[in-house]
Amino acid sequence: MEDAIELKDQDVDALRLRLVEVEIQRIPSLPSDVRTQATNRLARLAQACGPAACAEIVRMVKAAKVMGAMDFKSLIQEAHVESERRLAVDHQTQIQKALAEVFWDGRSAHFRDGSGNWTVKVASRPDILVHLHRSFGLLLTKLDGISPAEQALYQIQKHNSIDYAGRIAGRLPGLMRENGHVILVTAGPTIIQPSQAGNANFIMAFLEQLLGKGVISDKLVQAKLTTLLGWLKHARYGLLHPDEHCPGQLLTLVGPMEVGKSLLQEVIITPLLGGRATDPSDYLFGRTGFNDDLAGAEHHILSDAGIEPDDQYRRKLRDRLKAFVATQTQSFSSKNKTRLNFRRFARISLSANSDPHSVRVVPTPDGGFSDKVTLLRCYPTEALPSAKGGDTPVDQLVRQELPAFVGQLDTWQIPEEFRDDRFGVAAYHDPEVLALLHHDDPLRKLGTILTQFVQAQGGFVEGTVQELHRRLLASNQPDYAELVSTFNRLGQLLATLQRELPGWESRITQVGFTPYDENRNRKAIWRITAS
Repeated sequence: MEDAIELKDQDVDALRLRLVEVEIQRIPSLPSDVRTQATNRLARLAQACGPAACAEIVRMVKAAKVMGAMDFKSLIQEAHVESERRLAVDHQTQIQKALAEVFWDGRSAHFRDGSGNWTVKVASRPDILVHLHRSFGLLLTKLDGISPAEQALYQIQKHNSIDYAGRIAGRLPGLMRENGHVILVTAGPTIIQPSQAGNANFIMAFLEQLLGKGVISDKLVQAKLTTLLGWLKHARYGLLHPDEHCPGQLLTLVGPMEVGKSLLQEVIITPLLGGRATDPSDYLFGRTGFNDDLAGAEHHILSDAGIEPDDQYRRKLRDRLKAFVATQTQSFSSKNKTRLNFRRFARISLSANSDPHSVRVVPTPDGGFSDKVTLLRCYPTEALPSAKGGDTPVDQLVRQELPAFVGQLDTWQIPEEFRDDRFGVAAYHDPEVLALLHHDDPLRKLGTILTQFVQAQGGFVEGTVQELHRRLLASNQPDYAELVSTFNRLGQLLATLQRELPGWESRITQVGFTPYDENRNRKAIWRITAS
């Protein structure tokens, strides 16, 4: 190494030509067929060189009497044509590879990352060309006025245009065509693979205690546990079969603080449904009109902290949730983009504390919402040692057991008496939760007041809302004046009572009208019966 000398570019070129000259001098002594191969190889080498080097090789070939200069130049031209042909084929192959993986949303190009997801989003044209060069080997040098990378970008913009790129709940990465939309699903859920090894003893013990084991009867605990496991099983089926319509009820968990409701939502349900969760409360209550973030999460988590404990908000939540859990196609919108309608898989859960203020956020299971919500009362889980901070954190222990839990869930069958054709498992309304909901429910309070009032009047009453309001105030019915401040409020509550509370649809009827001014305007006359 001490005798090594540094070679300059011109020295390297001279050395290369010297080696070529040695090779040329060997050609005349080669057998005929080998001589032809060597000469063709030499022609390919010459066509790839610059003009000066190519001319020198032609001179050496002629001097060595390998062949005449004109014949060798013809070979060089043939090699050049073949090289151009192969280069064009290579470019087309590279462009086709790019067309299989790169998509254009009108503003940016979406490239696949090393894990198979489309998480690389590139906006500027120069950066897109560089990515095409580095990812697919497409040259940036212009050939006939346009580079192969530019040709690829043109083809991508022409043939790989998409309407939306993002995560779609329940969908694996790739193209999705639905309702006339072309959507690039950029990343899919993380599917837990079932395992027959290990056990799920901690998870099952936690669920049993959370649902009341040792506090309420074993029969009620088993009914609640079967409903929850059925809800989870049907949800997992929907996750694994996104092309099928598999709706699921709103899962509502009501109990004291820090008993494990959030643990169930975040550490068990979310991973079981693909590992992606979001809070939909801003959209559900109209605080934002954009909901594209909801499109990419399989689990929508609500809590009493994000919901107003107001009857109007509760009815709005119920109406939106009714559409959410039952509708096959959802509408999604984001800033500066067209609203899209497509199917996606999702489940929604709601946790609320059991104090009178917090529980008011829970929608009551009345009318058409009854089969769309499951209500579960939750209890403290102090008897589980790990839940009090043992050697292994609870969430880590749950994650370790989830594959075995999924394995058990996949093989377990929902009992026939718990099945539901639409939702997989029938809705369950915990009696304790219902009692909490009805305790301060103004509609049910009004229903009780009206029933008592009507019974005292002989079984029915008739009149306008103004007349009925005056008569109810005069009857000194407990809580009526506090509950209903004006006759207009009474009219609103009567309409809601008739529409939403079971049994009242036929008890409140409009039986006629009465004029109240010279312009012949009329007031409705209502009839309310005791049963």
